[in-house]
Amino acid sequence: MNTFRTRSVLSVLFSQVAWMATAAAFGGNAAIDLNNLRPTAGLHKVVTQDLATVGEHLALTTQVMTHYADQPLVFCLSDGSCPSTLIAHRLTADHSVAFSLWRRVEFALLVPLALYQQSGPPPVGVRIVASDALSDPTALAPSLFALGDVRLRTKVVFYSQPLWGIGATVSLSLPSGSGNSFMGSALPSLTVRLLSHWHFRRLTAVFNAGWIFAASESVLNVSSGMAFDYGAALQIELFRTGSTPFSVFGEVFGSVLTRLDPSVDLPAEFVIGAKSQFGAWGFAAGFGSGIHSGAGVPNVRGFLGASWTWEPAKSVGPQP
Repeated sequence: MNTFRTRSVLSVLFSQVAWMATAAAFGGNAAIDLNNLRPTAGLHKVVTQDLATVGEHLALTTQVMTHYADQPLVFCLSDGSCPSTLIAHRLTADHSVAFSLWRRVEFALLVPLALYQQSGPPPVGVRIVASDALSDPTALAPSLFALGDVRLRTKVVFYSQPLWGIGATVSLSLPSGSGNSFMGSALPSLTVRLLSHWHFRRLTAVFNAGWIFAASESVLNVSSGMAFDYGAALQIELFRTGSTPFSVFGEVFGSVLTRLDPSVDLPAEFVIGAKSQFGAWGFAAGFGSGIHSGAGVPNVRGFLGASWTWEPAKSVGPQP
């Protein structure tokens, strides 16, 4: 029965990936993914930062997180003037499902959807190079509703105990997103991260770092490609009512592109918020802003998420 359930879940995951990967055109005039806030999947995490642990064997966690970004992409000239807001407002819903095995491995499918986008007029007279061809500037207006790049993530726990843990994640991003809405890349990319966390009483500290392997894409002065990827988090459990904890947290995350243009290639953000777990249901809410300007870094960001976890019933031995 367990083997059948495992195969069924994996079959659903891969069938969704195949459908999503063919649902949208590859590339486009704005083939850059501006989703800097990427809520991670599963139960053992803060918000965007993974802990080096996974759920019980055959546990399943589904999650939906909605987040709003104010002006995540503004086009500015070298003289400091900013003639156009390419994305003034964006409301995104990130969906994910995670499935853990043997308390060592977790597989996840993550699908972002832009529910609403609004932009200002494109800069007049600017020539835009994308996919080695000149494009019409008016093509940069993002769609009101757009699919993002689907991601497949595998988490592996190397060592975990109550006080600390070490692990890694490998994420494959598929070019299924809208390449005309700053929601997807033209080619697949791979992100490899090392995970580490520490517990001390009610405090949890997380530090994760890795590398993004991706092809270089440029739109105006915005670029994507190879980059160092990092994130850190602190979470404090304020109190617990029965088995229901209530915690506050803060996260810092960003990347460093190899092109190293200080104006756009060092995007970094912070978020703070609160979360709780009511049995199988988890809830998180918070807000944040930019630390260093860059593509996808908003003036203000807000988010609200909910998750549900199913775990197989534990067998109970005979009573004495």
